[in-house]
Amino acid sequence: MARLAGEAGAAFWPTEDVNAPGLLRRIEALQPDLILCGGWPQRFGAALLGAAPLGCVNAHPSLLPRHRGPNPCAWVLLNGESVSGLTFHRMTGSMDAGDVLAQVEVPVLAQDDAGSLLRRCLAAGVALLPGLLGRLERCEVAGFAQDPAAGSCERQPLARDVEVDFGLPTRVLHDRIRARLPSPGVRLRLGGRERAVLASLPLDAVTGSRPGDLVASAGRFLRVATSDGSLILETRRPSLAEVIRSSLRTGGGWERSRRGRSDSTGTAAEP
Repeated sequence: MARLAGEAGAAFWPTEDVNAPGLLRRIEALQPDLILCGGWPQRFGAALLGAAPLGCVNAHPSLLPRHRGPNPCAWVLLNGESVSGLTFHRMTGSMDAGDVLAQVEVPVLAQDDAGSLLRRCLAAGVALLPGLLGRLERCEVAGFAQDPAAGSCERQPLARDVEVDFGLPTRVLHDRIRARLPSPGVRLRLGGRERAVLASLPLDAVTGSRPGDLVASAGRFLRVATSDGSLILETRRPSLAEVIRSSLRTGGGWERSRRGRSDSTGTAAEP
């Protein structure tokens, strides 16, 4: 971020608290016309929201009011949806709840994971931004209020939302795996080895196989049976840093999935 800011000739002020008085004074000294936010996890306080005459605008990677909250791309994939997008909206005291100023749809591709979908949503938003800024400067953007009843607001996915259990249907497993990529990632124990999953591909069932059976392998590619089909998994050996990070994790939540029953099941195992 510091390098990108330097190349753009912009100031770079790292902070752990976006509402810190010292940071607010620095922002007010700039006398900004507009504050543009992208991906900041903290709520803006009233003083910051009022620091620019044109207000604060956030770029949220979903089609609001759908998927308000911290990880919309993961939820789009977990729900098996075919379209996502990016929304520019006015910021208020509530998360992702202000008037919508502009939106662009982005199709979900078969090869998308959460990371690639987010990048494509952001790229679509960047293309939309110059026109939006011009309309805001000319006060030509009225926006429209969100209808909470027509949308959704999700928390960060929990372990039960992303558990990789090969007793589940192929499509559900595929969506759960790609919702976790590239971060926090998926680690499985298959064929007696710990493996990090890079991608998955749904395929038909293999005659005579049971869920979790490793039915074929070729280098880093493994084919594993599910309840109604199979998955091709592109894998690699986890790095030492990944093993150490995994061993230091505690508690539940997004960073964990259910411990595998045995090597033969291939159920996800993140210690």
